[in-house]
Amino acid sequence: MAWTVTTPPAGEPIDLADAKDHLRVDGDEDDSYISALITAARQHVEVGCHLAIMPQEWSLILPAFPAGYLPLSGGPYRAIDSVEYINPQGDTQALTDYQVVLAPPARIAPNGSWPAVANRLDAVTVRAQTGYENVAAVPAPIKQAILLLVGHWYENREASVIGTTVAELPMAVESLLFPYRTFL
Repeated sequence: MAWTVTTPPAGEPIDLADAKDHLRVDGDEDDSYISALITAARQHVEVGCHLAIMPQEWSLILPAFPAGYLPLSGGPYRAIDSVEYINPQGDTQALTDYQVVLAPPARIAPNGSWPAVANRLDAVTVRAQTGYENVAAVPAPIKQAILLLVGHWYENREASVIGTTVAELPMAVESLLFPYRTFL
C-alpha cells in the first residue's frame, strides 16, 4: 500500500532564518542552497518515516477494498477527502457510507460491507489531507532532526569523505525520529 503526494506542502517546517542560525551563517550568498537543503531534509524525513510533516494531500490507489477495514499507513491524517471506486460496470462511484478513525492507527471501515469493484489495479482511490496542521504543531524532535540533516549536508557537500573516521552521533537524527516512524 503506497501513498503518493498529489498536492505537495506549500511551506517548510524550518524557515531560512532558523536554519542559518543553526548553521551560524550570516551572509545571504548560500540562501538558495540552504533553502534547498531544508526541502531535501524534510522530504528525507517524510520518506524515511512514512510521515507527512507539513499539510499536503495524499492519494492511495488500490485494486480492491480489503476484507474488514482499510488500514491507513503513514499520517498524521487530518481528513479523508474522498473514497471512490470503479464498480463492475466500469462507472466511478463515490463511497459515502463509511466510518473513519484518524488517530493512529488510522483506518476506514464501511457501514455494512464494501461495494463490489471492477477487476482493475486502480479500482479504489482514497484521497486524504495529511501532515501536521501548521508549523507550530510539528513536534520539536522532527524539526531538530531536519536541522541536523541540513547542518550535516551543508558541511559535507560530497557523497563521500576520504581520510576521515566517521561515526554517527548517539541521540542524533535516527533517535529523534524513531518515535514518529510508521511501519507499512
